[in-house]
Formats: sequence, structure tokens, C-alpha cells
Amino acid sequence: MSLEAKGGTYVPISAILNILYPYCRTIQNVCEGEWGPIPLVFICRGLASLPAAPCLDKTTVLATRKLLTGYLVAVETYFRGIIQVYTVRILLKLIDKNKVPLEDFLQILTLVKRDECFLKGTKIWQETVDFLAGEEISDPNSKGVAYEAMGTDIGPASSWTGPGVKAILEQGLTKYLDTELDSRYSSADHIPALTVARLLMLTANESMATKLRDECPCATLRQACQKIAGIVNAINNHVYMSQHKADKAILLLHLLRLEMGLIGMDKMDPASLVIQDTVTTCRDELLVYISRRTLEDLKEMDDVPLLDLYMDSIDMVARAATLSPVKFTNLVNTCTTCLSRLAVEQSLTLHRKLQQLSCMSIMGAVANFLSCDTANQRYLSVIGQFKEFLQKWTIMTSFSKPTAEKSLSQQEWGKLASQFLQNQWQVVMVTIVKGGAPWCALTELLPLAIETLSVGVEETAIVVLKCLIQIIPKVVSEGSCPDASLCQILESSWACVQEARRIPSFWNVLEAFVQVAYLPCLLSFPKDSLVIQNLRNYADKLIEQGVDKNGVVNVLANQIYRALFPPDMIRHAGKFVGLIIDLCMFGGLVRRGVRQVYEICAALKEAGEDCPENTLLLPIINEDIQVKIKVTSLLCHLDPADSTHCCLATEVVQLCCAQYVKVADGSTNRFANSLVHRQRHRLIQTVLLLQELVTMESVEPLWEFSWSSLEVETQPSIRHMLEWLIVWAMYRHKHLRHKIWALFEKFHDTKNLTMCSLLGIVIHLGPHLPADEQEEYYSRSMQHILPWCMAHHFQTRIYSQAVLVKLWEQSAQLGLHQIHTRNPILQTMVDFNQSNCNSTKNVKRLLDSFFFKFLDFKKDFMLETLYYIMPKMTALTEEDWIHPKLFTLENPHWTEGGPPKFIGVENERNKFKECDPAQWRYLTMRNFEDVEDIDGGGGGDVQKKIMPWQQMALEEDVVAEVEHGVKPPVGAGLVVVTSLINKVPNLGGLCRTSEIFGVSEYVLGKLQYAEDKAFQGLSVTAHKWIPITEVHEDKLSDYLQHKRLEGYTLVGVEQTAHSVCLTEYTFPTKTLLLLGNEKEGIPVELISLLDVCVEIPQQGVVRSLNVHVSGAILIWEYRRQQLMKNAAAS
Repeated sequence: MSLEAKGGTYVPISAILNILYPYCRTIQNVCEGEWGPIPLVFICRGLASLPAAPCLDKTTVLATRKLLTGYLVAVETYFRGIIQVYTVRILLKLIDKNKVPLEDFLQILTLVKRDECFLKGTKIWQETVDFLAGEEISDPNSKGVAYEAMGTDIGPASSWTGPGVKAILEQGLTKYLDTELDSRYSSADHIPALTVARLLMLTANESMATKLRDECPCATLRQACQKIAGIVNAINNHVYMSQHKADKAILLLHLLRLEMGLIGMDKMDPASLVIQDTVTTCRDELLVYISRRTLEDLKEMDDVPLLDLYMDSIDMVARAATLSPVKFTNLVNTCTTCLSRLAVEQSLTLHRKLQQLSCMSIMGAVANFLSCDTANQRYLSVIGQFKEFLQKWTIMTSFSKPTAEKSLSQQEWGKLASQFLQNQWQVVMVTIVKGGAPWCALTELLPLAIETLSVGVEETAIVVLKCLIQIIPKVVSEGSCPDASLCQILESSWACVQEARRIPSFWNVLEAFVQVAYLPCLLSFPKDSLVIQNLRNYADKLIEQGVDKNGVVNVLANQIYRALFPPDMIRHAGKFVGLIIDLCMFGGLVRRGVRQVYEICAALKEAGEDCPENTLLLPIINEDIQVKIKVTSLLCHLDPADSTHCCLATEVVQLCCAQYVKVADGSTNRFANSLVHRQRHRLIQTVLLLQELVTMESVEPLWEFSWSSLEVETQPSIRHMLEWLIVWAMYRHKHLRHKIWALFEKFHDTKNLTMCSLLGIVIHLGPHLPADEQEEYYSRSMQHILPWCMAHHFQTRIYSQAVLVKLWEQSAQLGLHQIHTRNPILQTMVDFNQSNCNSTKNVKRLLDSFFFKFLDFKKDFMLETLYYIMPKMTALTEEDWIHPKLFTLENPHWTEGGPPKFIGVENERNKFKECDPAQWRYLTMRNFEDVEDIDGGGGGDVQKKIMPWQQMALEEDVVAEVEHGVKPPVGAGLVVVTSLINKVPNLGGLCRTSEIFGVSEYVLGKLQYAEDKAFQGLSVTAHKWIPITEVHEDKLSDYLQHKRLEGYTLVGVEQTAHSVCLTEYTFPTKTLLLLGNEKEGIPVELISLLDVCVEIPQQGVVRSLNVHVSGAILIWEYRRQQLMKNAAAS
């Protein structure tokens, strides 16, 4: 777009925007500044949302290098991927092709991590392709001309043209492969190889083929691959060819395969076919070359990076080409022969040690391929080779450093030793899994595994643990391994977890340990066995660690669920009832900063197309909810028809009840959403879930527990579940229905909450009773409830009236006309409650609440109601809401084969939408405690405290929400001066009052007061939403005189001989209110500068108010007068 300027020329919109918003300077500041990851995400997101405006120069583009290579290294992976995507998008929108050569852009693009965000097939990849394929805007002032011949300098604008791109590709590939005869491979080769590979893949599509004028989409890629294949195929026969050149060609081919990204080696993708054809063409020579190089040429530590390249190449050949088993057989045979020869030699040199490492690494790479599902039966001969080798090979538990190599550090050699042991155990594992009968007694491998675990770390430990997953079930079934040996294995495995706590592979080690420890065969041991005792102990330790490390307990819960949910295994869950209870309760209070990260990650994940990198990386989530899903799903697999399952459920319920009492024992933190509240809520959730499975002998204790809990429980979320639990008990057990009437007398003099619960329980049972019991039930209910309609306590009286109305309506719907005939006076009362709006509005509101109007204890008994709707409606924190779809995702068989046998998943009645959640939440939180008028005479208003930091959205809603939470400035209004006050709590309280009543300016003696915790504790973030000025006490005189010149009336809050009573004073719009010191008041020299002093009329003996209270009164009076003035004017 452009705008017409004077003289008929056109000015690009980008130029205008760049004048208003200097993009280059802004982006340079972003790249050079020290930002937190969250601000940086949104800064980059904002810049990436700008309209396309080519304006970035070369200096600015290269400045992003510092951001990508420096600061982002320490940023959490998920945020790092997002920031990289937005950085690329910023360049795509704002880069000026007339000023920035394509080579500089590629230099930055190479730094973007493939596995974090920039894979082929993602949206950002396609945006980059479209950018490269787009038309260039030619600038007559740009230096350089279009590419005409090899070696000609290419200007910035010309480098983006089709010929320019092709020239850069050809020159880059030639320069990369051009090597000296005596040069050696190093890690420095990776960056130029990645640059060439990435550009080749970006051009391998139809849009770029058109720009490059190629015959087909992959013509340029095919030419490059042919050049690579030619080098690899010639290396074994060309005496004078540089081996470094061959290594670089192999690296480039390997990177091209990795750059396929989400597409992978898809046979339908043209680029994938080109790479597969190239690998197939040179596979034979490549394997020969790798075999020769690894066995003969790796002699020094500087050669070790080559080993990693060759192992990746073997994997590439195995997966990309249809490889004959003979090729693998020859390769493995060469390695086993070499290893056998070296095993008998003494005092191996570094060269020999590297040969051992190379041979074992090749066998490990082959074993890794054979362990995947794509490896078919054709490779059984290779497995046979492994078995034959292991029969003669003595499994090594360490890989010692050559004694002559004293210059090698232990850390350097430790990496090689770990690599050797890892590959050795990889061979062992694939032979155990696919080799049929073992080559030795598996019990012989256990002490070797224990010893290896004691020295190996990270990847080595993971492979050994995976071997144990295969070995332990077999030795347990044979009965050849005593409990003590198993416990020793578990202890060694646990030690690996502890050692790995601070390393990147901790999660892989943890998952492998949990899979070993909680194998079904170990869970089947007797309840009092040493193995089970150890498993309980490890579970306790993991839960303890999980309090501080998010995700640890989820790994444990996931394995427990997988191991125990099969029908033949769930009976063993009785050995871990304590663990089940701990999992049901798990989940602590999330710190505000951590919760912010969770919420931002959730919002970014919901962005979908706007955030394409979320398909590659998992966002940071609070995994506590996953723990609840796993343990609840496990309990839902219990069968009420199975007596063993019922006994297990009863034991869980009993322990939940005992833990419920224990949790709050001695705790005073019973406020809403405290940890105590949430833990007790989760326990009662579990009891309510399993109430149908409770055995007969445990019904009475559960009944007593429910009522005793209702007498002391104050939280609505728990009380309603306890009430629901009692209704179910009465419905299932007739003898309990007769006990209900005695409770009216028992709770006659107890807390009104208990009586209200009793009244609420009565209304839910009647419609579901057998027809022959209903008339008696409703008659007795009305007789017991009628006296309570005249109770002294307001809450009890309102509940009784509402219940009576509800019972009367139910009896009419059930056709119990005799009750209506015998009690005509009740019809009069019901009519009164329904007709007199002013006197009975509270009864009507209670009748419209969900618990009275909609809840059906049978039809609504669903996972959705228990774990999502009830917590949501009772103001429980969102961290305890579990959407029903999360249950079905965890248990897809519920969708196919039906839900659990005793509870449904989704509540299809959908009655909750007819209820006002805010109103019901308000009612349950207030509980009508000593309140005569619930709504205060309003039309349904409820208490509403606006907290904008909790309501902020991430997109265009931000502005609206902040405007909602932060009151707009009132211009030249009230200025409150507190420079004479020196007590921080008073300053914090006045700041909050000033913000609430719209003070224009808040003046402090020192700005550092606002950073004090005592100040912030009372201001409740008000200091963030109000203008604050610093005026020292010694500068106050000058400040007051300056304000008088601006037209302000200077008002002091002080008792003087000429002070004016507050009730008689009218505040001007532009008022400065000076508050005095807590003890000394306003100094005499300042009183003489004031226009008026105002005092608050008093009736008591004490001579003065606290300065915070005095200031609040005057601030409100000022605001009240202004509101009245505005109302009169309108």
C-alpha cells in the first residue's frame, strides 16, 4: 500500500510507519536487552503482528543473532521455540530485501532450532517458503546487479531473485565441499552444512521451482544430491580424494534427511523420494567407508565426533533405504571379529580403545534400528549374530581409560565410557526381546546390570533399566530371583534417579525407573513382602519430590494406572491404598509466578494456527490434574458386582474419611481454596465417587462420618458433596431413611448450617422413593419442617420456607393429593411465598439456585458433575476443575465400549446452563450467615471484586480488560499528599483508598515506600494503577506553592482555630489534600500556606482518628460531592 504525496509521487506505508515507530531501533533494543522469557514472548508476538513493512537493514537483522545464540540458550524450551518462531516472522514481515542480502538472512535462519520450531511442514516453514518465492521490490539506488556468471558479486536485491538464489546455492555447495587434502572433520562443519541443507529444502517446492526456472520442484535438490552421491561412491576407489570431503558430503546428506521434518521419509513427497534415492544409490559404498574408517582411522580424541556422524549415517541408511540383511551381517561380523580380537589383548592403547568403542557403537546403532517396529523378520540373522557374540563376550561394567593417556580428563573419558556401555546394553536388550531363548541364565545379567548402574549415568542408565524391564518378568516367572536381589536392583535403580535429578535426561531416567519398579510382576508380590514395602517407600519419596518438581508424580501415577487397570491386576491395588489416597489428594498451592506460566502456556496453545510451534513442543502445564485423572480413572474400573472390588473401594473410602479428619487436625488454614480445603474436597470427591461400592458393614460408619463432618465443615464445595453422599445412603438403605426424623431434634440447638443441610437433603430424596413410601415421607417431612419456618435464625427460616415450597410442588407433581387436602393452610403459605415479591425474594432466589432447582442426585451422578461442574459452581479454584473430555482422552475405550459400570462421564442433561453460576456461588459462599436481606434491595447484584491481573487476556481483549479493571484518570481532580506520613501500612492503605475513589495523583515522601512488602500487602497492587509522585518533606513547601499556581485549592486535614467542619465544606474540583504526620500533624509553617483546614466532626472522647481513616473519610467526601455535582449537571 502507498499514499500519494505532493508532486504525484507515492510514499510507502512502511516508510510512514517506520517514522512513527522506529522498528530497527526497537528490534535492536529487544535483542540487546535483558528480558524475562514471558515479556520477551509478548514483545516478539506484538512485533510479529505488525503489518508487513520492509524497513529492517542489515545491522538490525544481524542483531537478532545475539538473541538466538545468547539469551535464548537459558530459556525454557517451550518459550524458546515460540520466541524463535516470532523472530522469524518479524524478519519475514519487516526485512528490506534491497538492504539485506539473502546470505545474511540465511545466517540467522540457520540458528533457528529445527526440533524446537522450524520443521518442514509447519506453518512458519511455509511462510518462509512463500517469503523466498515472493516478488522482489527493485530499488534503483540498491547496489549490485542481477547474477549473470559464476563469481559475479550479487547485490542485496539481486540475491533474492531466482538466478541469485540459484547462484548462492551453487556457490554455497561448492564452497562447503571444497576441502584441502590434509584437512579433518570437526564440529565447525555443521553450521555451513546446515545452511546449505536448509536452503536446498526451502527451494524444493513448486513455488520456488517457478522462481528458479527449474523443470520440476526438486531439480536443484536432485542436482545437489547427485553431487553428494558422486563423492560418496568414489571415496573407496579414489586414492587422492580427501576423506574430509567425503565426511562433509555424508553430513550434508544426513542433515537433508533431518530437514524433512514433519514430512519425514514420505514416499509421496518429491523431496523425500530424492533423498531416499540418493541414500540407496550410495548405501553400499557408504557402509564400506564407515566400516573402514571406524576400524582403522579413528586414532585420536579429535576423531570422536566422526563416530557420532557415522552412527547417524548407519541409522539413515537403515531407515531410508531397503537394506539387505547381508549388508548388516557383514558389518556386524566385522565388528564382532574386531571386538573378540581386542578382548584378549592387554593394556590397550588409545587407538585400540577407540576401535572397541567404534565397533560397539556400530553394533548399538544396528541394534537400535532392529528394536523399532519397522525392522521385520528379515533381520533375524543379525539377531543370531548378536546372540552368538554375547555367548563369547564378557559383558563389561566399565570402560577404563588407557593408562598411558594421562592427559585425558576423567570427564572426557567418562562420556566415551558411557557411550560404550550404552551401546553394549542396547545389543543385550534387542537380543533379549527378539532373540528367542536367551544365550545365558538371565539371573547372571542382574549383578552386571547393578554394577553398570553404579558407574554409568544418563543414557547408559536408561538402556540398562530398559533391559531390566525385559529381564525381571522372566526371572520372576521362573522363580530364580530372590526378593533380596530384586530389592537390590530397585535400590540401584533408585540411586540412578537421585543422581540424575539435575541433568537433562532426568525425566527419561525417572520414567525408566518407574517402569522397572512398578512392573505388574512386582505388583503381584504378597502384600507384606519386602518388595511391596520398598515400592511403597519409593512411591512416598516420589510424591515428596513431586511437591517441588512438577511432573514427577504424574510419571508415577501413569505407570500405576497402566499396570493396575487390567481386570486381572486391579485386585492388587489393595496393596497400595495409601498411595491411591495420596494421589487423590495430590496437588499443592501453585505460586503466582508459576500459575502465570501455566496460564500463558495454555493461552498460547489455544492460539492454534497463530502459534504453529505448539505441534513440536509440549507446553508447560500443571501436571497435578493429570495425576487426578489417572487415579480417578483407575477407581472407575472397579466393578460393583465384584466383591473383591467392593472391599477395595470400602478400604479406600475408610482411609479417605480418616485422612479427611487428619488433614485439618490442628490446622487453622480453612479459608476458601486453601490447601486444607482443596485436599479435603478431593477426599470427599473420592468418597462420593465410590459410595455405591461400600460394603454393608461400612454403611453405618460412613453415615455417622457424613453427619459429624457436616457439623464442622464450612466450605460449600465439601458440604454439598457430603449432602449428596447422605442422600445416596438414604436412597439405598431404607433403615437410614427412618433415622432422618430424629436428626431434626438432634440438631435443634446446633449450628444453623447443619440444620440447613438437613433441610436441603430432604427435598432430593422424595421423588426417587418407591411409590408406597412417598405419602408418608412427604407428610412427616412437612410436619418436621413447618416449625422451622418460624425459626429465630434468618438463614434457617429462609431454608425452611424454600424447602416447604419445594416439597409442596413435588407432592403435587407426584399426585399426592391427600397431603394437599389435609393441609390447606400450607397452600396459603406457598401462595404467599410466590406472590409477595418484597418479603419472599430471598426464598425465590434460593429456589432458583442449582442445588434446589436442578440437581438430581441420580441423573447428575456423572464424572462431569463431580469433577468439573460442582467445583466450578462452588468457587473452587480452576486448578481443581477436570473437564470430562480429559477422562475420555485418557480412557478412549470408554467411548467405544461404554463408560464405567457405576458412573457416567458426561452430563447430558445440561441443566446447569439454566442456572446463574455467579448467583449460586455467591449463595453458597455467603450461606445467608446472619443476613436479613441477601441482595441488599438490589436486583440480583452480587459482590464483585475486580482483579484485572487475573482477567487479562493475551490478544485484543487486553485493552478492554485493563480499562475495565483500571479506572480512567479523572484529569485535574484530587491530589492526595502523604509526604508527612512515615508509617508504611498507613501509606499502603491510603494508596488503595485513593485508587478506588479515582484520585488523580498520589504523592509519597519516598518512592521506595511503594516497594515495601507492608505497603504492597495493604495496597493490593493499587500502586500499579494510580499515578504516584515523589515529593520529599523538605520540598513540600515549594510543591504546594507550585500547585497553587496550577489552580489547586490547598486543603489540610487538621484541627485549628479556624478549621472548617467537613459537613459544611464544599470541595473544588481541583483540590490538593495534605495529610499530617501520625503524631505531630501538619507543621505550622505549612498550615500558613494552606487555603483552608478541614476537620472531621467527632462525638467521642478520643481526640483524633488514625491518619488512614481520616484520609479515607475526606477522599470519599470529595468523591461523593463530585458525583452529586455531575448527577445534578446531567
